[in-house]
Amino acid sequence: MHIFSGILVQEETELMSCLPTVPPHRNVFYTPLLMNQRFSEHVGDLKYPKLHFGILKSPEGAEVVWSSPIDVNSDMESFVSIPGCMDIKVKVKSIAMVTHITIEAISKAEVSAKEVRSRIRTERKEVSLSDSAINQEDEAIIKALETAVMSSLPQTGTSERKPPKRKTDLVIGLHCHHVCMVLQDETSSREEMSEILQVSVDHLFLSHIPSSGSSRSNKTLSDQDKHQCVSLCLGSLQVDNQLYFAKGLYDFPVIFMGQAITEFPEVDGMNIMEKLAILKSVGLCHLQGVMERDCLGHRLVKSLEISVAPITSNVDDKFVYRILKEFDILIPTSLSYPPPNTQNVKKLPRSFRSTSLVMSAPVKIEHLCIQQISMLLSVHASLKLFIASDRTPLAFGKFERRKVVTTSYHLIRSLAMHYASGALFRAGMLISFE
Repeated sequence: MHIFSGILVQEETELMSCLPTVPPHRNVFYTPLLMNQRFSEHVGDLKYPKLHFGILKSPEGAEVVWSSPIDVNSDMESFVSIPGCMDIKVKVKSIAMVTHITIEAISKAEVSAKEVRSRIRTERKEVSLSDSAINQEDEAIIKALETAVMSSLPQTGTSERKPPKRKTDLVIGLHCHHVCMVLQDETSSREEMSEILQVSVDHLFLSHIPSSGSSRSNKTLSDQDKHQCVSLCLGSLQVDNQLYFAKGLYDFPVIFMGQAITEFPEVDGMNIMEKLAILKSVGLCHLQGVMERDCLGHRLVKSLEISVAPITSNVDDKFVYRILKEFDILIPTSLSYPPPNTQNVKKLPRSFRSTSLVMSAPVKIEHLCIQQISMLLSVHASLKLFIASDRTPLAFGKFERRKVVTTSYHLIRSLAMHYASGALFRAGMLISFE
């Protein structure tokens, strides 16, 4: 533990009873202790601490010779010297939000100071590399990492070579010209059935397109190179208060709609990519997510982008309470008692179980982007005082984060703070009291 300029610095080795080691020609998974403790506090911009590489001089690990610190937050290749022992070559590459660090032992003749300086100058002067050289280097890294992972897993079954599995790329394009959903009230009156809410969508388009992160000639793409792109486009979306037209209830006939009336071009006969490009450019809302797998086969979100055209929203608190009441009626009710528990089992509190589930399944998104949103907002709140804010223009800035590894609670909280602060500062001066 050291103190520099009034800042307390603690080495992670002081928190461990046994140092993590890497056997020759093998691989290990490691996450710094500090990141496990505080991973949910910061949403986005995940930063790894600098790493030191050391060599055990004794089998008991009593004496370790450490190298200088290495920054592993970006892809790079560097020569590192371990004083009095050896020189190593460290290669860092991030694939599917897993930072792969490859360590190779080299001789001192291979990495002289003059050679290192010349390599640094060459890398600075070089503007572009050929695609073939980059692809071959990336392919060698990925192949070596996959081989290391497979060698570390226990071998099961016979050693007979199985034939390669055939994989099919699934391409889906679903285009609905009009979709309408209606919420009806069947319990208030036995004589009539009234409509409460109507949701109308024009030109709903859903697509699923497999893509590859990088093209390699005459090579079969591995699972880590394949991405699954899912897109959802809504040409127009309108939410109507049906009770306003039938019985004149509540203040607003339209709850949600786009500000502009869009004329959609004819897209029949086009392929999936052409339809997606046209509806994305003229539609009200577009959501696109790219999925990928890491080296262990876990699925994660590589990128998530949401864009919304200018919209109009009208909120009446009485109507919101009525909708919540109707949804509460739709929740199914159990008609039987749970079976008696014959064993004396003590269950954990529900809050503890829910927190454990959230912490064990963090949200991992490599790139999250919600484009700028413009809104005309009208709010009527019938409290002890009638509070109204009619057609207040709101402009929410872009919400963008990279390397998001956090819990769903902290991500939702960060989004709520971002949009709530924008709404309060822009709408606070336009509220009228009656």
